[in-house]
Amino acid sequence: MSYVINGYFDGETSLKKITELVELLGSTKMRNELASHGIIGEYFWSKKDEYQTFVGVELSVSREEDKIVVGTRSRAGRSYWDLTQQNRTMKLLRDCCGGYFDGDAGRNKYWKPEGAPPSPREPGLYIARWRFNNALIRPKIYLDSRKLEGEIAKPKPTGLSFMDEMNPRFFSNALLLPYLVAIWEEYNRSSFVVLLKYATDRERIFKSLKLSPSQIDSISQQILTVEEVSLRTLP
Repeated sequence: MSYVINGYFDGETSLKKITELVELLGSTKMRNELASHGIIGEYFWSKKDEYQTFVGVELSVSREEDKIVVGTRSRAGRSYWDLTQQNRTMKLLRDCCGGYFDGDAGRNKYWKPEGAPPSPREPGLYIARWRFNNALIRPKIYLDSRKLEGEIAKPKPTGLSFMDEMNPRFFSNALLLPYLVAIWEEYNRSSFVVLLKYATDRERIFKSLKLSPSQIDSISQQILTVEEVSLRTLP
């Protein structure tokens, strides 16, 4: 289920003021594919720091008759911070530019996050598991969709090695194994990085590391985090 808030501002309101405020709040301008449909600009907000973003916040600026309309949307998988940012964006636009907004919660009302914000470790582990679960969907779709025909494509071994070795079903199944191992390893790696990032004794682990110049350079260039480098260094 998505959560939508649309803000309506008087046509005399400076469009430049609205777009500048949207960008100051951290939304990035996207490629405008719908210019012919009245869309002036499309934006997207996400914040990977501290694992705050799950789905991000979509935002569009358009002109409808004598109104400037700012539409925001977050999908059902939104995080605490996605929802907070969506509400914050519309509140500040209204405070600075006047107007009003309508949303799924009613006029000038918000859906508020339930409870306090989770600790950074919780969403980090949640994202790792979420990606793993999504990755498991692909082989299921593949198995449900593949069509193996012919007498040789038997569902069970025949006991004849030369026949089974030529069976396309067994060959196809074998191709799935590296993928399944890879997504399981990635799930464990991602979880390890989260746990190390927020471990109370992380300094002790870092002291045991022996980093190469290239690894230090990767950290300096922000290509890899120190936790990701640690993962590749530790046995």
